[in-house]
Amino acid sequence: INSKKVGFVAIEGIEEDENDSSEWRQQRADGMDLLAVKVERPASGVVASAPGGQTTVSTVRDPIMLEAVTIFQANAYGELCPSEGPCKGVNYGPETADGDKLAEDFEKDMNYYLTNTATEYSPDTRKMLFWTGYASGMFKKVYTCPLRRRPVSESVDGSDLILPSNITDLENSARVTHRINMRRATMRRMQIIGAYRDIDLTQPTSDPTVLEEKKGSVVGISLKPDRPEDQDYTVLESYCELDIKGFEHKEKGEKEPSGLPLPYRVAIDRDSREILEIRRNWDE
Repeated sequence: INSKKVGFVAIEGIEEDENDSSEWRQQRADGMDLLAVKVERPASGVVASAPGGQTTVSTVRDPIMLEAVTIFQANAYGELCPSEGPCKGVNYGPETADGDKLAEDFEKDMNYYLTNTATEYSPDTRKMLFWTGYASGMFKKVYTCPLRRRPVSESVDGSDLILPSNITDLENSARVTHRINMRRATMRRMQIIGAYRDIDLTQPTSDPTVLEEKKGSVVGISLKPDRPEDQDYTVLESYCELDIKGFEHKEKGEKEPSGLPLPYRVAIDRDSREILEIRRNWDE
């Protein structure tokens, strides 16, 4: 496979999708000021009507939006993650003792898994619900993690999900891209276990999104580490349709390619533009 050519085709579409939604991301970031969670210092300035022309102006914001978001988060979390567990098992088949017991056992096993094994599920869901109440645009990504070697359900912020602007649902999208900030140790582990290609990558650079910059400004932290070793990689994991030379789709009995693009999962390191993985995303 010509990885350079595949990477160019994939990242060209990703960048176009990202540009299409740049205004939506900016609006999402600007709205954080309305949460009134940042302490804003009084500003001094010259006002003509003030005695002496000098005055101090204070900024006061109403926290009613933050209160509404917090109430939504608390109510939704209580419904989705009750004390007895988030999973409910129902027997939709014939009402037999064995069928009911199977549904009950499945419910217990799933609740044990989500509360004891997948310990990230509850806090991650709580965080997701806050941002859902604030501006919607949150998603759940369910996949088998190659490092943890188990199913994982984690939230993805809409600002990190790059989509074409003309789609109505994810199932019918020709391209869905997840922007992932990945630690150096995690990247190396993914290469060692064979999930990613074991290749040299360039030094990653800091390029936070407008929403990440706004979050950092609100909580008072810098998103640009002083040490180059602390800079995360940015991986673009794209579920897209490609017509790769040498792996073209062919109808049964036909020798010539049909020209039908096939679904793949392609992971790209943004800074070096190197392909980290290309995997078939369909059942043969």
